[in-house]
Amino acid sequence: MTTRAYPDIFELKTMLKLRKEMDEKKREAASLGFFGRKRKAALEREAAELQQKLEETRQKILNLDYPYDHPIMLAARDMDAIPYGRMTDDEPGGGESILWQLIDIVDTKALLVSRHALFAATFHSFFEDVTYEDSSVREILRDDCYDEWFDAGEKARIELEPVWEDGILAPMGSRACTQDFLFLLSEKEAVEKLGPGRLSCQGVDLLAEGARGADANVCWWLRTPGESMAQRRFVTPDGFVDPDGACVVMTRRGKGALASDVDFDVYVRPAMYVQLFDGYVF
Repeated sequence: MTTRAYPDIFELKTMLKLRKEMDEKKREAASLGFFGRKRKAALEREAAELQQKLEETRQKILNLDYPYDHPIMLAARDMDAIPYGRMTDDEPGGGESILWQLIDIVDTKALLVSRHALFAATFHSFFEDVTYEDSSVREILRDDCYDEWFDAGEKARIELEPVWEDGILAPMGSRACTQDFLFLLSEKEAVEKLGPGRLSCQGVDLLAEGARGADANVCWWLRTPGESMAQRRFVTPDGFVDPDGACVVMTRRGKGALASDVDFDVYVRPAMYVQLFDGYVF
């Protein structure tokens, strides 16, 4: 099955491709100084042309006869702020829609990652070598978040996906995939699909407290092991992957076991696949 068989989904994938190219042009332009001003001006013109093409493609989709809240329409309106599900009342931003970013389309499924880091948590409850399959954070996403954040209609579109243990340190027996609705991204998925300009992430609780800009940026977990299976890699507040990783029990500014000198939290930024196809061609 390919997106070309479903023109509306193919147009959405075109938007994603144009956005990625535009981001690359803007990032390169921003890195150039005085002596690169001609190249910078050319890149800015190319980025503007890509922006125009993106808007034209967006309008093609928005002019289609979809329900207002169909995932294709939600993604077309803003690929970086797709409302899907709601935080529970006792969470920061309680009752508010959870916003997601579109980062890939595979066949007729959209890969979404939360726009914000949604809560701080340890990767695992105990300091020990642990696979992603047996981790505490996976249990929270599976048993709590999935049930509490989404209604029946939203759950019907979320795909049960194979999630593989990541990294060369993973024991061979653990490479068999789990099946999850919500999951953590691997380092490769985060870097390739989000791109370097979109790795930094704000904590929803810090935003609720009034923090803005870089002051609201936080660390967030990846499922890829660090130096050992008792450590997991994470993305830093300025958008870089820490290759050594953090202890799996690290979080809550020093309150985690063996983390008395830690002055940062590590947050959870879940991902999921949402089905765009309704069972017939529009």
